[in-house]
Amino acid sequence: MVLFKEMSRKVRDALLGQGDDIMSVTLTRQELLDSLFAHFKKRLAEETTDEGMLFATSFYVYLNEDDYQAREQSFPYTVREAVNKFNKVIRSMLRDYPSYKPHAQFWQFQFIPFAQGNLVEGMKQSVAELAPKEVFILSSIHPVLRVGETPVAGDDERVVATVHSKDSMAQASLAINRSALSGVDIQAKDRFNVDFNAFKQIDGEVLNEVQANNPKNVARARLKIAESYFLVDGERHSSIYMTTDYLQISGRGGRDTSGGMMVARIDSDEVMNRQLILHYDTNAKRILMTTLGDVKLNDVTVAPGSEVEVAEHSDILINGAIQLTILDIRN
Repeated sequence: MVLFKEMSRKVRDALLGQGDDIMSVTLTRQELLDSLFAHFKKRLAEETTDEGMLFATSFYVYLNEDDYQAREQSFPYTVREAVNKFNKVIRSMLRDYPSYKPHAQFWQFQFIPFAQGNLVEGMKQSVAELAPKEVFILSSIHPVLRVGETPVAGDDERVVATVHSKDSMAQASLAINRSALSGVDIQAKDRFNVDFNAFKQIDGEVLNEVQANNPKNVARARLKIAESYFLVDGERHSSIYMTTDYLQISGRGGRDTSGGMMVARIDSDEVMNRQLILHYDTNAKRILMTTLGDVKLNDVTVAPGSEVEVAEHSDILINGAIQLTILDIRN
């Protein structure tokens, strides 16, 4: 029995790249996760004061080319685990910073293979290449807001490598169980967003679907639309029910979920993807709205990126063309 336990330990260590005789030549996923977490804690310590909490939310992760290739398919899983570790730290600190208000809308990660000869702002110019297992991370307090979920020319000044479009994703040809990654918004094969979502644990569970019919004891509010329709299961509806604490309003080209949030798609080209986000505050029993595009609340323009309360029977005007009305807020 003792011999069996010893052999099992050696096999386990070898598989994990921790044995004395067999070491992983390339960066392991645990080593990448540890690097991300260590960088996050360092930036948190640098930016947080005794008056306010602040931390980096956007990470450009440069890897040795062989390490990049070895870890490429597991990037979204590592992102989810990294965010869970970040969120756990933040939740523990909220007791000391009760007035903290989320300073960004989502986490952002970009993984980049560092080719020989690349020049990157912030990296020592003497660095000609990254050695195996070496990770170099650049981070910023706020992520880049890409209009309509697409890269904007010039917004990735630090990124030397090519930014891939969604159509070029290698994952598209893989048999991936998307529900296992429901909390991660896959922008490209190496670029990911994860919404803050009150810093909750991301567990990959399948979220409730947007419902057109009245869901008993589930709805946070009801949304009515004028000058267009909501698209639910390929059908057009004049009203839907908000069945999760967060709901993103998107245009016709939006997806069913985005960064772990349910998405309500509007049958119109007048609405951008990520036009606005509605949040049901479970403690105060109220609806909050974060705007990402041209939005008016009761004829008053709401500055993009700001969060405002939306009272019952309030009218939300999108791009001066489509009106939403919030009804039946749960109390």
